[in-house]
Amino acid sequence: MASEIHHLKVHVLTPLHIGAAQEKHLREGLDFLQEDGVVWIFDQSRIIEKFGLEAYCNALERGRAGIGDLMRGRRAELAEISSVQLPLTGHAEDYHAMIKDGAAGKPLLPGSSVKGALSSVLLKRLIMEAGDTPEKVMADRNDRSKIKQPEQTYLGTFDNSLMRFIQCADTAFDGFALYNTKIFNLMGRGNALSGGWKHALQNRTTADFNPTDFTTAYECIPPGAWGAFRLGFDRIMYDRYSGKSMLKRGAARIFAGRFVDVLMEEIYRHTAEYLHKEIAFFRKYSCRESDAVLAALEDIQARNTPDTPVLRMAHGSGFHSITGDWQYDDYCNDRDVDDRSGKKKYKSRRLAFDLGPGGEYRFHPMGFIQLMTRDYYDTRFRAEAEAEQARREAERRAAAAEKQAKAAEELRLAEEARKPVMVSAGQLNFKKQPVIDGVVVGQNGAYLLCRPFIEEYKEVELSLRYPAGMPEGTVVRFRVTLQGKKLQPIGAPTIKTGKE
Repeated sequence: MASEIHHLKVHVLTPLHIGAAQEKHLREGLDFLQEDGVVWIFDQSRIIEKFGLEAYCNALERGRAGIGDLMRGRRAELAEISSVQLPLTGHAEDYHAMIKDGAAGKPLLPGSSVKGALSSVLLKRLIMEAGDTPEKVMADRNDRSKIKQPEQTYLGTFDNSLMRFIQCADTAFDGFALYNTKIFNLMGRGNALSGGWKHALQNRTTADFNPTDFTTAYECIPPGAWGAFRLGFDRIMYDRYSGKSMLKRGAARIFAGRFVDVLMEEIYRHTAEYLHKEIAFFRKYSCRESDAVLAALEDIQARNTPDTPVLRMAHGSGFHSITGDWQYDDYCNDRDVDDRSGKKKYKSRRLAFDLGPGGEYRFHPMGFIQLMTRDYYDTRFRAEAEAEQARREAERRAAAAEKQAKAAEELRLAEEARKPVMVSAGQLNFKKQPVIDGVVVGQNGAYLLCRPFIEEYKEVELSLRYPAGMPEGTVVRFRVTLQGKKLQPIGAPTIKTGKE
């Protein structure tokens, strides 16, 4: 049990994704489809009910195209086989789920993730306390003849690590939003580097942004969300270890002052340095969208104060854009080149994007949260936060009601369009072999038995070759002609979709 408990508030500034297990990720075509700016996530039970288990399994065996072919063949609507619909800008090839509370299903900011980010902040401070530099530590770490590890050297080993005295609780949030993401990447070599966008795994980085190709959707806690964060510090054990010289020298004196004040000051300082490096990076390696990216970073920079420090979490691309990075003091040094690939280190960033009110693309560096004491929140932010929360909740309910009504109307219209339409023989030009509606009433070997929806022939049963068979009651369409006064079907039937 920690001897100090501090109740803080967490304010999410940019889309925050903490990844769930790999098996929770979804693949387009197998787990979801996109249509008209909406991601439709399949409901397995609805698919089995609609198509049958055997047809569903056969479709899965065919890979990503299987479900799409099954839907087209059976003329199914996405609303019939999906349980979740989420708006998304652009087109995503993959879908990464957020870690959630198992009981309530709410998205989580795990305490372990916060603690990992804090360890990077404190490691940088302790390196400086020891009179070392990141360059010296990196050189030691990359020398395989040495066993020196920065975490053990400066924070301590498992038995005496500074992080053992800090406890971070999980924080649950009310809901998530879906954000599309794309990787900002560097092009060129040496001194001729410039910014661009990555459109494929290998060798397709260009200056042209597009909201498709090599994009991934992430469930995120959205900007503007607030949560309650509990932070603990075992002051008694920390002082005891410090007094017995069991902690590293820098670690033993870093929290000589009030723990929460020292920690927030370190977070503020660390993030200020990190944002300075990031802004310089995007200014030097620019592209057409750089102004929008810089505006987002500068907004975060303005929010980072000693009273409301900003902490860099996940999700990014590479060590440099996930933890806040203690390893490099400068992201604009073109001499920092990977020995194996010959490419610049820390060359890529994953950015979330969406459309602004004017239809312009907005870019969001992912994973920035703001911390503050509860007292500071109560006096400076509570009224604004509660009003914003009420507005968001009203918007969420209105959107959910609208989505539900729209889905119900689409299903109603689809079902209406699939109903058979009765016509009279006088309305048809049989010489042109017109297409009519019919309904399946049985099966005779390789033939379907269908009744045509022609007033004068509605009691007639026609045989149409269709070895695969269809359930009774299925509405179909097929061509007919007259031989004398006898109605004759032509060709095979197709299921009526209402989109003919």
